[in-house]
Amino acid sequence: MICLIGVIDESALTGEAKPLPKKKHDKVSSGTIVQNGYLEILVETDPAQSTMMKLKEAVLDVQADKGEFGRLIDKISCYWTPGVLIAALCVSVIGGAATGDWTGYTMKGKLITLKGKWNSTNK
Repeated sequence: MICLIGVIDESALTGEAKPLPKKKHDKVSSGTIVQNGYLEILVETDPAQSTMMKLKEAVLDVQADKGEFGRLIDKISCYWTPGVLIAALCVSVIGGAATGDWTGYTMKGKLITLKGKWNSTNK
């Protein structure tokens, strides 16, 4: 930092509840907010290596790794979702055609898609 007249807030990165005083030649992190006043800095680090970019990369890495449970859910949903939709369609079409109660069996088909199961006591 070359010159500071005012107050700065680094809470986005540090979590500090209130602004910390800084003086000439102190280091200032990326993501610093000037609450009031004037701040003049000299950039010593490549912007691609800044704290905010490192934080962004860490978040993207964590989001990209689903983990074992996430991969299992993806495998199951490949079969579960089409199965539920086919079951709902079959209940609606076959039940409606067999009984003539299209409204009732259409509602049961919708219920299957919403719950993922058919509760025969729901009429």
